Amino acid sequence: AALDAMESNNLLMFRTRAAVLLATASLRAHRVADAREAIAKARSVWSTSGERWWSPEIDRLEGELLALGDGAERLRARTLLEAALANARRDGLVLFAERAVASLARVHAESPPEPEAAHG
Repeated sequence: AALDAMESNNLLMFRTRAAVLLATASLRAHRVADAREAIAKARSVWSTSGERWWSPEIDRLEGELLALGDGAERLRARTLLEAALANARRDGLVLFAERAVASLARVHAESPPEPEAAHG
């Protein structure tokens, strides 16, 4: 509701940031549905506002969300987090790069060990 109010008051410049903050808070509170909705809103606003610098952070948040899921979602999480890191580094967004590194490390640490290849 707050994000919609910002739109109706022409505060478009802050909507992406607000959606990112809402997604972050929702993830920390383990409110998965709210986080998913906020990430979708952030992507929607970002795509129309031209605030492209938010892309790595939105990818990181979606990666964090997917990391809560099963094996396939965790694999997609790693892909998104690696893309977030690469894009943040490419664009010189140091803070977002550091966040992506921390998220990748957390996902890696929380992942079950991969089975070793069979020896023949």
